[in-house]
Amino acid sequence: MVWHVTSSQPMKRFFPFFLFVLLAVCVLAEAPAGYYDAADGKSGAELKTALHRVIRPSYDLRFDGFSATYWGQQYFRRTDWHPDGGYWDMYSDSRLLEYDSQKLEREHCLPRSWWRLDGDYGRANGDLHNLNPADEAANGRKSDNPLGETEGERFDNGVSKVGTSTLDGYEGTVFEPADEYKGDFARTYMYMVTCYEDYAGRWTAEGLTMLANEAYPVFRPWALEMLMRWHHADPVSDKERQRNDSVFALQLNRNPFIDFPDLADYVWGDRTGEPLSVTDQATAPTLLTPVDGFRVDFGDVRSSYPGTRYIPVRGARLADDLTVEFLQNPSDAFSVVRPLSYAWVNNPGGDTLMVRYKPVANRADTAVLRIGGVPGQAPVLVRLYAQGVMTGDVEEVAPVTPTPDMDVQLFYTGPWDVASLPANMTTNASGGPYANGDFSFRADGEYLAVTFDDAPGVLQLAVYPRNASGSGYVNHVYIYEGTDDGHFSETPIADLDQEFMQNAATYNNTPPIPLSEETRAVKIVYAKTKGNVGINNLIITRRKTATRSPLIAGQPSLQVRCADGVLHVSGLEADGRVRVYTPAGDLVAEAACPAGDASLPFAPKGVFLVKSGDVVCKFVSR
Repeated sequence: MVWHVTSSQPMKRFFPFFLFVLLAVCVLAEAPAGYYDAADGKSGAELKTALHRVIRPSYDLRFDGFSATYWGQQYFRRTDWHPDGGYWDMYSDSRLLEYDSQKLEREHCLPRSWWRLDGDYGRANGDLHNLNPADEAANGRKSDNPLGETEGERFDNGVSKVGTSTLDGYEGTVFEPADEYKGDFARTYMYMVTCYEDYAGRWTAEGLTMLANEAYPVFRPWALEMLMRWHHADPVSDKERQRNDSVFALQLNRNPFIDFPDLADYVWGDRTGEPLSVTDQATAPTLLTPVDGFRVDFGDVRSSYPGTRYIPVRGARLADDLTVEFLQNPSDAFSVVRPLSYAWVNNPGGDTLMVRYKPVANRADTAVLRIGGVPGQAPVLVRLYAQGVMTGDVEEVAPVTPTPDMDVQLFYTGPWDVASLPANMTTNASGGPYANGDFSFRADGEYLAVTFDDAPGVLQLAVYPRNASGSGYVNHVYIYEGTDDGHFSETPIADLDQEFMQNAATYNNTPPIPLSEETRAVKIVYAKTKGNVGINNLIITRRKTATRSPLIAGQPSLQVRCADGVLHVSGLEADGRVRVYTPAGDLVAEAACPAGDASLPFAPKGVFLVKSGDVVCKFVSR
């Protein structure tokens, strides 16, 4: 099986670390060339948000999906191994040669209680940039106290101290790391509030000692002054650079405050008025993520509920097809759920490759995926591992997908993390996607609103009641329609009630829900008594037609037909040129056609816009 994805931008390669410093220029450590292109020319709050969009998409290492011992052996052994041997513990002088979960814990540097919402720790719970092996006793005394400076009257093991704050601005109990690690802790906190900028509204009372419920500057004045001082006094070390590279290989995102040693000054310091200049930008098609040899471990997967893992795929300046194929898949238990979307791969947040595993026997299975097609860059091999557990099978229901007779107005299937949602989607949901990638509704009243330009036909989506189908529950997913995302009807046009949810084996696909001609927005709202719901594959369609009317009134109509890899266009404007764009505005094809008719090769699949002069039409290529 080979899928192709055409993109209008290039892909990434690794550039060696080089020392080249000019005014308002920062130097990268070992980030792939082009990884931070979206941050170029920005500063202050705008820079922080740009970085958030770059680093937020990552591979979920599943804090609760694997044991602490697994983490110690598979992750910390690669990220936190001391040059003199043993696990590198920044909380004590311990140097254990074997990971013992009774002595070393998976410590959240920025405490996870600071973003806990309705019992949910969100995607940040398993972020390896924020997790370190930590001495059990020191970790216990650290608890969820903020960072600070203290005499250590309550705990002092020679590396870590806990006691009353000696800083102006905060008088409570604080945790103080050793001087040699203070910069490490400061840059981790800076990473967390940047990567999870979308958590600004969910910082809890414990976290509000150092943070505020805002995206910028987010740190309290006393905390920002201290962290900036620690950051400058303890510069980026080789330990941090090596750890950043190791985490990137495992999780596929980076800590920019390690890659750019001066970055904090551009975001919060005395250089916030200067635009950041990223020197190591992509100049050729490059694949950024995943990296070669990337490992995907499904863990134990029951045959009654197939496992799905999500691999962030990012590129820069892609101009040719990406290919995705199995080199090895002896059991045929692994499959790729959907091809990559070329319109997304080049975006700062990239796209997501969905890989599914459905056991066929009680055994361990492996497979190898190859992602390639980038000129001058070797294909990337992704290795898949899973342990099948056979149980009484439940018939699997796939999320609803478009059919050939549909004229697709909108089709979105992820990535569903809030930072990666397209510009026409808004939400008040604060949790990250579920383990299988579904958009998550976890709290009462959470919603997803979607706007679109054309008169719609019908709406469909897939609903999976995660744990919302219990006896006695009274839960609803309501659908509202509106003229825009600020004006919705008071009465829902559809109520997916508890009976609908009770019937779900895997996904319950809604029937077609008719939308009125005046509708230009829909809102999906979760109302619950207990439990959570995931949604996926949101589709708005009309019946397939042969031609499209122009989007600009009063202009001649373009006649558009795409079949068998050829795009046929007639009724061109006087300039005799036809241009084809993705919905995101990327130019993917162009031709000069003075005769007023055009026929040009067109292989990509999906929804596109064709433009001639001032006339723009939408068409679907299948």
